[in-house]
Amino acid sequence: MKTKSIGLLLLILAIFASVYAIEIPQMPTTIPIGVSITGYLSKPGVYRLSTMDRLSDAVEIAQQSGKPDRVINKLQSTPLDETENTQVFSYALRSVVLMRQGKRNVYDLEKFYKFGDISQNPLLKDDDIIIISPIQQTISIQGSVFSPGEYEFVQGDKLSDVIKFANGFEPEANLSNVMLYRYKSNMKDYDIISFDLSSYPSNPSIADIPLHSTDRIMVQLNQNYRIYRSVTVEGNVMAPGKYLINESTTLYDVLMLCGGPTDQADLSNGIVVNGVLNLKPSPEIERLIGLPMASMTPIEYTYLRATLRQLKGKYSVDMLNTWESQGSRDNPHLVDGDHIFIPEKVEMVCVSGQVVRPGLIPWVEGENYEYYIAAAGGYTGNRRLFGTRVINSNSGNWAKPSRKDAVNSGDIVFVPERIDYGIWYNVKDTVSFSYQLIAIFVSIQALRK
Repeated sequence: MKTKSIGLLLLILAIFASVYAIEIPQMPTTIPIGVSITGYLSKPGVYRLSTMDRLSDAVEIAQQSGKPDRVINKLQSTPLDETENTQVFSYALRSVVLMRQGKRNVYDLEKFYKFGDISQNPLLKDDDIIIISPIQQTISIQGSVFSPGEYEFVQGDKLSDVIKFANGFEPEANLSNVMLYRYKSNMKDYDIISFDLSSYPSNPSIADIPLHSTDRIMVQLNQNYRIYRSVTVEGNVMAPGKYLINESTTLYDVLMLCGGPTDQADLSNGIVVNGVLNLKPSPEIERLIGLPMASMTPIEYTYLRATLRQLKGKYSVDMLNTWESQGSRDNPHLVDGDHIFIPEKVEMVCVSGQVVRPGLIPWVEGENYEYYIAAAGGYTGNRRLFGTRVINSNSGNWAKPSRKDAVNSGDIVFVPERIDYGIWYNVKDTVSFSYQLIAIFVSIQALRK
């Protein structure tokens, strides 16, 4: 038994010995190197890097001004004459110069950053010299591309290169008419050149068009691409919200889309407002509002009052008629931005002004204005004689009431206040009227003679 235990122990020791005898791969050792970084930088100098660093690492370290332990020898003069914390962001990364053993190589780091082109980002060696310049030439692409903006221009660039830097065209781009603005030598006048790139990107060579520095490219939007038209429905419908429409969509179509009116919906007072016209100013109304009332002609004053009472951009439509006729009557075509509102049915009449208890009175079918004034406690002593008006809830029109006319639900019965001009005004009016009568009498007598 003791012999077996010793054997098992020896076996375990052998296993451990074999495990520790396995060689573990070591990471390649890095060799420190010194690289000079100079040019358009706030802190040019010689930096301590390694053989594992690439060109982009050196540029980024120099841009960040370098940590003290990475700087071997900071040059005394800089072309920018800037402070310690200043950073420069206009580096010409598409034309970074790498001097190695007297040989000059130019690398495009933007292609590495944008497209992962590792050939433009070499490993560094000891005594390499990196020269960074400011951006001197640019080109721009605007409009329907994913990344519009100003890009560094390198001699030999083509339109296809700039399209790639802008991450390509958006789906709604109008490729049949890509505009290129090319400035003339005076940098004021320019020529406009149009290109049809409809076959791009299936035919990428079609965009291999040589460019010049300061060229400006404009990619227009295809206005017919996935046109988004919508109307908004609010109020007492089954499913209020925003609904997509097309050129043939009618009011009844939208009422059906939103599930129709609820039981409490007041379709007779439903409104449809055009969003564009509702916001568009009216020069004539603005002019009339700025005029004193005495300067207006009677027709101008009447027009101003009628227009201000009317909701701007409101469709002339009876929505109850639209719904009951299933769209065969009062069923206009809707346009983008239209707004539909269906209020809750309120069986009330509002009595306002010079009554004892102004407020809402339950509507009773067939009753005239006198019924609602009596229900509101009757007139006060300050009401204007013969001044009572009924304001129609649908049209907003003011009408002189009649005992024969019934007041509708939602209408307003308004009793205005008496205007007291004072005794002097009454005496003045009486004297003036008497004088006019005397003048007329004298004139008649003169004619008789």
